[in-house]
Amino acid sequence: MESELKFWLKRLEQTPNDDKVLTALAFYYLENPDGDKDIEYFEKAYIAKPCIETIHNYASWLSWEYGEHKQAIASQHQALALKPNSYYPYFAIAQFHLSVVIPLKQPFNQKTLKILAENYQQACEKFVDTPADFQSYNRLWFIEMLNNYTVTIALMGAYSKAENLFFKLYRLLDLPFEERLKPQVIETHYKILLNHVRFFILQHNKNQAINWLKKAQKASEACPLEIGELYAQLDDYQTAYQLMKPQNFEHIHESWENIRYAIYQVDKSQWQKMLTSEISELQECITNWQYALDNPHVKHEFRRSTPTDLKSYIETTLIETSDLQALLDSKTLEKPNSDISQQFHYFYQCNLFSYRKNLLNDDNEWLNNIQ
Repeated sequence: MESELKFWLKRLEQTPNDDKVLTALAFYYLENPDGDKDIEYFEKAYIAKPCIETIHNYASWLSWEYGEHKQAIASQHQALALKPNSYYPYFAIAQFHLSVVIPLKQPFNQKTLKILAENYQQACEKFVDTPADFQSYNRLWFIEMLNNYTVTIALMGAYSKAENLFFKLYRLLDLPFEERLKPQVIETHYKILLNHVRFFILQHNKNQAINWLKKAQKASEACPLEIGELYAQLDDYQTAYQLMKPQNFEHIHESWENIRYAIYQVDKSQWQKMLTSEISELQECITNWQYALDNPHVKHEFRRSTPTDLKSYIETTLIETSDLQALLDSKTLEKPNSDISQQFHYFYQCNLFSYRKNLLNDDNEWLNNIQ
């Protein structure tokens, strides 16, 4: 690794504005982190030669590794203005927009959906222009992109087209895959099945949603929490409750709000036990944090937390404990107002031009390596 770095640094001395050398150094530091040198060299390559590949690599790493999604969008527009041949930039900018809106936990507006749909569609179409062996080797990437496009147009109300695409996804997943990819294929198939269930919930088609949920339930990757959450959203509280029975009722996170509501509906005493246990655990955390705060010279598991951190933990947890106690005292739980449109699964990728053996340049040439 050190010899590789010396090689590229020597090349940099000879050609300090060579974007390929600067990109190679960015890749080196991507794999051998040293502060922010990875993004620094991606930016230097972009400045040295602002072309589709350097702009895209800079924007993609800026979003993927540094979380600067809005800045990545602004940069990526420069790449799109140059009309890329590759699907990478189109998929990437859709992903950047997605990364901005998902944390807001709000329904996507039509403007965002239109941006996502247009770019996912363009990415899928551009993928077909790649070499045939690349398409075969990376078919799972295409399936992930097509899932994202399908989900997006479903949210836009194009139900008939989305339904046809779901079946296309299943046909693609039924094709032979290399042994190395089979676990990922199984997981992808399961996630798409869950999206198909959500698709029918979105349309208020309970019968079809349950039919597809039963298929998802049989998958080897099936997660009782995910399956139970969807049954609860379909008001089948008994089935959701039964799925949780082998689990530990005391460790169902509050984010699984529909399952918790199902437990409340079916077995209120179990629901009360669950809350009581959670309150007890939170109180124990508060006690431990307070001890750490009061005894700064004693070795304890929170020694890396500052006094400010510990005070913040205590304050936040006291509020959470108080809210749970109030809920327990009221003996009532309102039905969650879940928005299924925010629960669809999108796949993410970080594809960088000319990186390693499996990736392309913007001329859709499948490169062996950058050297």
